[in-house]
Amino acid sequence: VQGMPKEPEDLPDLDELEPLEELPELEELEELEILEEVSEPSSKEEAGSKEGAGKKPAAKPAAMKARPAPAKAGAARRTGDSSKGRAAARPAGKSSGGGSSPLQPQRPTKKPGEVRELEQAPLLLRKAALIVGVGALFPFFTALSEEFPISWGPLMGSKALALLAGVIFHQGYMATHGGKPHDLIAKLAGVHRSLPAILSGLIAIGAVAVAWKCQAVGLALGEVATLLLASATFSHIWGYEHGGKFNPLFPLMFLGPAIAGVLNVIGAAAAFGVEDHPGNPALGLVGSLIVGAGGMLAIYTMYVAMKQAKIEGDIKREQMRQYRKAQREAQRAERAGKGAQGAGSGQGKPGQGKS
Repeated sequence: VQGMPKEPEDLPDLDELEPLEELPELEELEELEILEEVSEPSSKEEAGSKEGAGKKPAAKPAAMKARPAPAKAGAARRTGDSSKGRAAARPAGKSSGGGSSPLQPQRPTKKPGEVRELEQAPLLLRKAALIVGVGALFPFFTALSEEFPISWGPLMGSKALALLAGVIFHQGYMATHGGKPHDLIAKLAGVHRSLPAILSGLIAIGAVAVAWKCQAVGLALGEVATLLLASATFSHIWGYEHGGKFNPLFPLMFLGPAIAGVLNVIGAAAAFGVEDHPGNPALGLVGSLIVGAGGMLAIYTMYVAMKQAKIEGDIKREQMRQYRKAQREAQRAERAGKGAQGAGSGQGKPGQGKS
């Protein structure tokens, strides 16, 4: 660097340096008088404690205590907004206090005696039960037997007892599901609600015992069992209509009458071509057609029930998807509100310090 000494000998002596000028001394400051009263706190300091308003050192802590108040109010507003968002995210019809899960929307429960509107599947099953019951009154099995003509007394007597058992069972259902049963059945149900069903079961056992005296025992028992199934199914649908629960096993049990009816129709048609057939193909054909038609209708009921269950499952999945979507939107809105509140409180701190 030009102008700078390169050797130590070239440096100037310290004595040759010029002394610095001395600075003048400052005058002493006068002591300030301590004021007995201070000015009233500003509007921002009024939120602090009133006890520190008369003392000077308490003025600053009062202002510091007053600062968190807007933050608490903002937190309360955020809490209110988030609760509103969560309430809006709930599916329609769900209350905040417990109850059924929104993930599994359920039909409104019915009290005993209150009539519900039946869906397509129960309506079809009730029609199938009536059709099968009418067909079971015909000898659709025994008329095609080689032992025909059989003793009509035991056969028709067993069917009469089966009908009586079905009537008592239905009256018992009415007594326990808010209907108006016969006075005798009502008294039995008043003693114990299971007594009508027990009495109906005993009569059904009597019907089986009477059918056992027929020549074609197996065929006669099949006709009696079909009639009992039709009666029990009709009562079950009535109970479901008046507040009970639907049992999907009932349409499944009609597979037997459906298959038997179709096979007997084929057997009756073949019997017309046989000379000196011991049975009565015409009588068997009429009963088999009715029973087979009712059984096939019950099978179609199962298809309708499964289709309806699939539709309800799709509705539940869509409700679940909408619920989760609304919940996510509410959470995003809550996080955005917290971020905006934090940014606002950060910008307000310098202003509070200046005031």
